[in-house]
This record gives sequence, C-alpha cells and structure tokens, in this order.
Amino acid sequence: MREALNVIFAITFFFLLDGTSSQSVYTVVLHKNAGFSVQETMNISLILVIVFFPTKFIGTYIIDALGRRPVMLLGGIICFSKSVLMIATQLVIHFAGESLLTKMMYVAVESLTAAIPATGVNTLHVLFISEFFPPSARTSVAQVLLITAIVIDSPLLSLFPFVYSIFPPGFFAPFAISQFFFGIYLYRHMPETSGRAVYDIIDSMEQVVFSWSQTLADEKVPLLRDRASTLLATKRNSILNTSRARVQANSDNSKFISVFSLLRTIKN
Repeated sequence: MREALNVIFAITFFFLLDGTSSQSVYTVVLHKNAGFSVQETMNISLILVIVFFPTKFIGTYIIDALGRRPVMLLGGIICFSKSVLMIATQLVIHFAGESLLTKMMYVAVESLTAAIPATGVNTLHVLFISEFFPPSARTSVAQVLLITAIVIDSPLLSLFPFVYSIFPPGFFAPFAISQFFFGIYLYRHMPETSGRAVYDIIDSMEQVVFSWSQTLADEKVPLLRDRASTLLATKRNSILNTSRARVQANSDNSKFISVFSLLRTIKN
C-alpha cells in the first residue's frame, strides 16, 4: 500500500509542478512578454483549441493500446520538454527581449502543453486509484490527492507575480528540476497495470518491496557480524583486564611457583 501511494503521489507531483496552471491563469502576461498582443493571444489560443480538439478523444485508446508505462514515458517526455523550453524562452526574453524567436518558442510551448492531454496521461492517477487500491480506500485517496493539489497549486499562483517580476526563468526552473527526479522515480518503480487485477498488482508491489528489504538486510548482515565480533572481543578483553582476573592470574602463578619449589626441594 505504501509503494502504491508513493507512485500515485509521484505522478501527481510530476504533472502538478509543471507551470500549466500558471500558464492558463497568466496567459495574457506571458504572451505579451513574448511579443504578442492581446488579440494575437486570443487567436493563438483559439487555433490551438481547434487543432488539438480531436486529440481529446484518443487518450483513453492510447492508454489501452500502449499500456500505462509507455503512456507515462511519452507524456512525461513531452511535459519535461515543455518545462525546459519554457525556461529557455524566459531566458531569451529576459536577456534579449521579445522577438520573432521568442514568439516561435512560446507557440511551441503552448503546443506542447496542448499535446500532453492527447497522450491520455492526465487520466493515469484516476486509473491507478482504481487499480492500486481496494474499493474501501479509493475515495479517501482521491480526496487526499485533491486536497494536495489545492494546497500546492494555490501558493504557486500567488507567488507567480512576485517571482516573475524579479527573474522570470526562476519561477519555472524548479518545475523542471522536480520533474527530473520524479520522472526517474516513476521510471524505476511505476508498474504496468494494464489488464491486471487489483490483488495481483498489490501482491507484485509487495513482493518488490520485500525483495528490497531482503537485499538491504543481506547487505547489512556482514557489517552487523563484524560489529558483533568486535564487541565480543572488546568485552572479552575488558573481562580479562579486570582486577579480579588479574588477582586470579597472580594466584595461579604463585601456586605454580610453590609446587615447583617443593619438587626441587624433594629432589635435593
């Protein structure tokens, strides 16, 4: 259960910390800084909606056809590329000013943003709630994810005007960094759940966690054995060096000397 929570929270954070909400709320500001007028901004948004509208219906088919891991890999690459391109666009705008290049770069950012839902990756957390958890826990997990999204998204929207006015790329840079680490974690630990029962998925994840714990225990056994041997040797030396042990040793030596002297006297 814990590994399932880690995976589903990693997916949530990966796509939550990508700046999409800030792009949608402050779209006019971002477009104007890139060199677009308000009318051009509205026209670009309308064109992108029309172009990517058919893709809204193929996401679920892609998930069933390719599986969960390939869809996550495809959507994650697009999302991470969008974040990196956004940072590059803001750097060019900040140091060189608006130009045709910044317009083209920001249109590419908007296109990648619109292409992410086309992969169906936005529905993964909903699918995983139904595939990772029993029915009694699904509502609670969904509520926690919803509250987490609100708690994280609201401060980001509030901080945008302050950070963006100081150094625009600085607002988007943490998103790419966080996506890099969450992406590595998901690539290593996210299971393929297509066509599998809930109990089978949970059992396989528990076996993976158990194998990790066994490997960790096997790695620590030699160290623990060495420490135990050292501790026993230290205790043995401390016992031998006590005053009682020294008195006993001296007594034994005295007895040996007395017997030796007696035998020598008899011999003479």
